Amino acid sequence: MKTTQAEQHNREWLESCVSQDIIDLNVKTLLGNTPADYLLYSPQLQRTNTGRVNAGTLNRYSHCNAGGWWVDGVDVLIGNISQWGHFKPDEPKTDESKGKPIKYEAPPKVPTEIFALRIPVATWQRIAHRYDVALPENYRSVVNNPWLFWKWVINNPQIPLIVTEGAKKAGTILSCGYVAIALPGVRSGYRLPKDAEGDIAGLPFLIPQLQVFAVDGRRVYFAFDQDSKRNTRRDVNSAIAKTSKLFKKFGCTPLVISWDKKLGKGVDDALFNSSKLGIEPEEQFSNFYRAALTFDDWESKQLKELTYPINQKLNRRYLLSESDPNDTLPPADAQLIGLKAPKGCGKTHWMSWFTDPYFQSGEKKILLITHRIQLSQQTADRLGIPYVTQIKDSEVGHSLGMGLCIDSLHANSQAKFKPEEWGNSVVIIDEVMQVIWHLLSSPTCVKERVKIIKTLKELLQNVVRSGGKIVIADADLNDIAIDFIKGLIGWEINIHIIENEFKFTQPWTVHNFNDKDPRRLVALLKERLEKGEKHLVCVSGQKAKSKWGSTCLEAYFKKYLPELKVLRIDSETVANPKHPAFNCTSNINSVIKDYDLVIATPTIETGVSIEEEHFAGVWGIFQGVSTTDSVRQFLSRYRLPVPRYIWLKSTGIGFIGNKSTNFKALIASQRKLDKANRNRLIDCGFEETLDGSFEPIALTTWAKLGAIINRGKWAYSEQVLSDLREEGHIIVDVEADDTVIFVDDVNVELPDDSQVEKLKFRLMITVMNNIKNIGRISQKPKA
Repeated sequence: MKTTQAEQHNREWLESCVSQDIIDLNVKTLLGNTPADYLLYSPQLQRTNTGRVNAGTLNRYSHCNAGGWWVDGVDVLIGNISQWGHFKPDEPKTDESKGKPIKYEAPPKVPTEIFALRIPVATWQRIAHRYDVALPENYRSVVNNPWLFWKWVINNPQIPLIVTEGAKKAGTILSCGYVAIALPGVRSGYRLPKDAEGDIAGLPFLIPQLQVFAVDGRRVYFAFDQDSKRNTRRDVNSAIAKTSKLFKKFGCTPLVISWDKKLGKGVDDALFNSSKLGIEPEEQFSNFYRAALTFDDWESKQLKELTYPINQKLNRRYLLSESDPNDTLPPADAQLIGLKAPKGCGKTHWMSWFTDPYFQSGEKKILLITHRIQLSQQTADRLGIPYVTQIKDSEVGHSLGMGLCIDSLHANSQAKFKPEEWGNSVVIIDEVMQVIWHLLSSPTCVKERVKIIKTLKELLQNVVRSGGKIVIADADLNDIAIDFIKGLIGWEINIHIIENEFKFTQPWTVHNFNDKDPRRLVALLKERLEKGEKHLVCVSGQKAKSKWGSTCLEAYFKKYLPELKVLRIDSETVANPKHPAFNCTSNINSVIKDYDLVIATPTIETGVSIEEEHFAGVWGIFQGVSTTDSVRQFLSRYRLPVPRYIWLKSTGIGFIGNKSTNFKALIASQRKLDKANRNRLIDCGFEETLDGSFEPIALTTWAKLGAIINRGKWAYSEQVLSDLREEGHIIVDVEADDTVIFVDDVNVELPDDSQVEKLKFRLMITVMNNIKNIGRISQKPKA
């Protein structure tokens, strides 16, 4: 039997997981001239003397005569059914400018509205039960008077509102028992006032149909498409941001719902595809809903996103395949190559493999740029090139290449760097996110910052012009880094991005101590060491005055566990030729095997890979100094999946600029500095725009990275734990009143209060002795 158009329309909505009762109340099949009656009602349309729409307009909509479906909703301003709606033609017209069919037709020459669909009694009952809000006495009349439901929602701000795009998706969400309205487009929720010339003449404002929901205390969720196209995603994100900020002005709390785009672009697609996997639509949408991010968290996450097209996606333990290493070889015309892969997945090994043919043939020099000396030395050694300090003792100088820190990328440094000497080279920027931040913010670069930026710009331009290649690598590679490199180059280049989405099958169990300080964690560590276990401790710094720094903890454990072999690794010890930690980062696996306890500072947070089985656990005391990303880097230096025990300060220290989490606000806070440096930055090649504004890529990048760091600092412990969960690790909270924790299938008793108090007293004595020792050294007469 032939399927009728009405049956086809019904099936289309059912396949978007819309319930039959919602379809019956809202979807109409229109045939013949009827679509024109629904669409062409504006008094501004050209008409004949009889009042009929003129032939030209009717002809433009003649394709609608083949039929289609229509949907409208309640006008939430007056309570009637709105005349405005959408028609989806079965035979759509092609938009000649875009070469794509026009999926939906809206009434021309009238303002757009929202879709507030008609609601069946059962759906209202589910929603009232979900949010524990009393139903009005006349709620069973809602089918005949749909305004009753929407008036109830408006008057009860404790009921969250979900905003999506497209009436069908609103029907999908309503069918799951949540309140949803739909916009006809992502930017349709607000207006920008314009004058007669079309110029912006005021501030944006919510359309009236949305503003009625904008009541103080209401949560407003956005459930827009998860588009894979970069420009579309940016446009959607911009619309979410603008609409969210307008809702916030009324005291609403905006949140953003997202899902894995592999499930489908729209929420209806995601639920339909989930149902094929055996997950009920309501259950899956509830999962999405519970995982929604607050607007601030979402905005911060957007800055971390990589939206550039991924040319090759992998899901394997290492970037390089043993059986076919060439399967990750970028195309010959790719000049900017991005590597994104989890920590410990062989990014350095891949770079060594990629550069080896150039190294062996001498066709291209290799230039390695990092932000830490130890990282540069170790990676340069693996690439087979000298570190900058070894150049003078090398017979070939830097003819094959060299490694250096970004601080040395200028003519007055020990490298005496000249960018014109590095044309047609392979430039590798390892840990690129941290390199860029170091370049733009580190006090070690402050005197030469402008020179370094100018040199880096000239270097990258020379490399690209002469056919060289740029490789950037980072576990957290995102748009900011690529935008920065492209901004310095100044023109479009071929980009090739490889992403390894591998998740470790043996995640860490992370015991997170929710105490006011790390005393109990250190007391437990002492007990484990007394049992003969070996452990690695990661701390924020080395200062002798710091109770939880490397110097104090070393002194404490040496005094109270005198048989223990302790190695302290920090900036002081690795530079001291008489200390056993001297230069240990280059052979750390062989050095640590002689020690029971290794206490390390961020000196080894990057560029070090401890792969030998040695430690029973990794312990971390993080007082908010390092960035949240650095904390994860640090904890991953030991590659084996042994338990982690961490204490995190709830709020970090060392905020950037005015502490804002909005990058534009950070830029605004630096306007005076910007003006002061205007001439120097222009000298670097950062020119003013035509309208006289001045926002160079360096300042924008600094602000975006600073906003990410500030977000992490404000919610330090929360951000670290969230990021660890996202990496696939298991978080176990250890509360203040817990007496045991479960480690490797065994109950481990936690230290009692008396043990913790004894530790506190002993640490105080240790700190006092350290300060006295420092005083004696500083007062020692000069020879």
